[in-house]
Amino acid sequence: MGLGARKMPTFVYVSRGLFVTGSKKQNNIQTHEELSGFITNVAFEDADYDGNSYRKIIITVTDPEDGKPYHLGISVNNGYGSRIQKMLPCVDFGDQVSISLAYEEDTKKCSAFIRQSTGQVKQYWTKDDKKDLPEMECQEFAGKKMWDASKQNEYLEEFLTGPVLDQVKLANEARGPIAEKTAPSSGGGDMDYAEEPPSGEDLMSDGQGFGDSDPF
Repeated sequence: MGLGARKMPTFVYVSRGLFVTGSKKQNNIQTHEELSGFITNVAFEDADYDGNSYRKIIITVTDPEDGKPYHLGISVNNGYGSRIQKMLPCVDFGDQVSISLAYEEDTKKCSAFIRQSTGQVKQYWTKDDKKDLPEMECQEFAGKKMWDASKQNEYLEEFLTGPVLDQVKLANEARGPIAEKTAPSSGGGDMDYAEEPPSGEDLMSDGQGFGDSDPF
């Protein structure tokens, strides 16, 4: 059996409808319109940006050609993260995905889309069919309507790290050697590290995507 080098992961964040990699410190920031490959892991972790703590989902997308993992980290409380979480149960993890983003500058609304060989992936939870998904709670703060997604986020995390992650692992086993060899982490080392978002966009808590008059 031959020995091979571990594929060091690239960390990816999102900003204004684009995927971003690289580091300002190293002057190698790059933007990308889509992220493609096999989803090989789903995890959650606490993060901090400019003194603001938030929870984020980390989706590992592995390149089918060289096995390199890309760790996509997105706040669970913005339009990107909310929509992706609600689509993941409908993903066929034995098939490749192509993830793209959308952002409206005027309204600051953001959303995400996942395509596979069979077409556009739909949401498992929708406004018309919420199943057991807890409702978001509307609260007033300084005269402004705010949506509290705490209970919903807890439910989604449990669901995605339970039955959905089980399906990811089964697909990894069936597929074989391209499955991820490195665990997601915010730590640097000699990893290709992407800094946290340069604006507050990734911390938005409106939970809305395009076409939503109210989040759910």
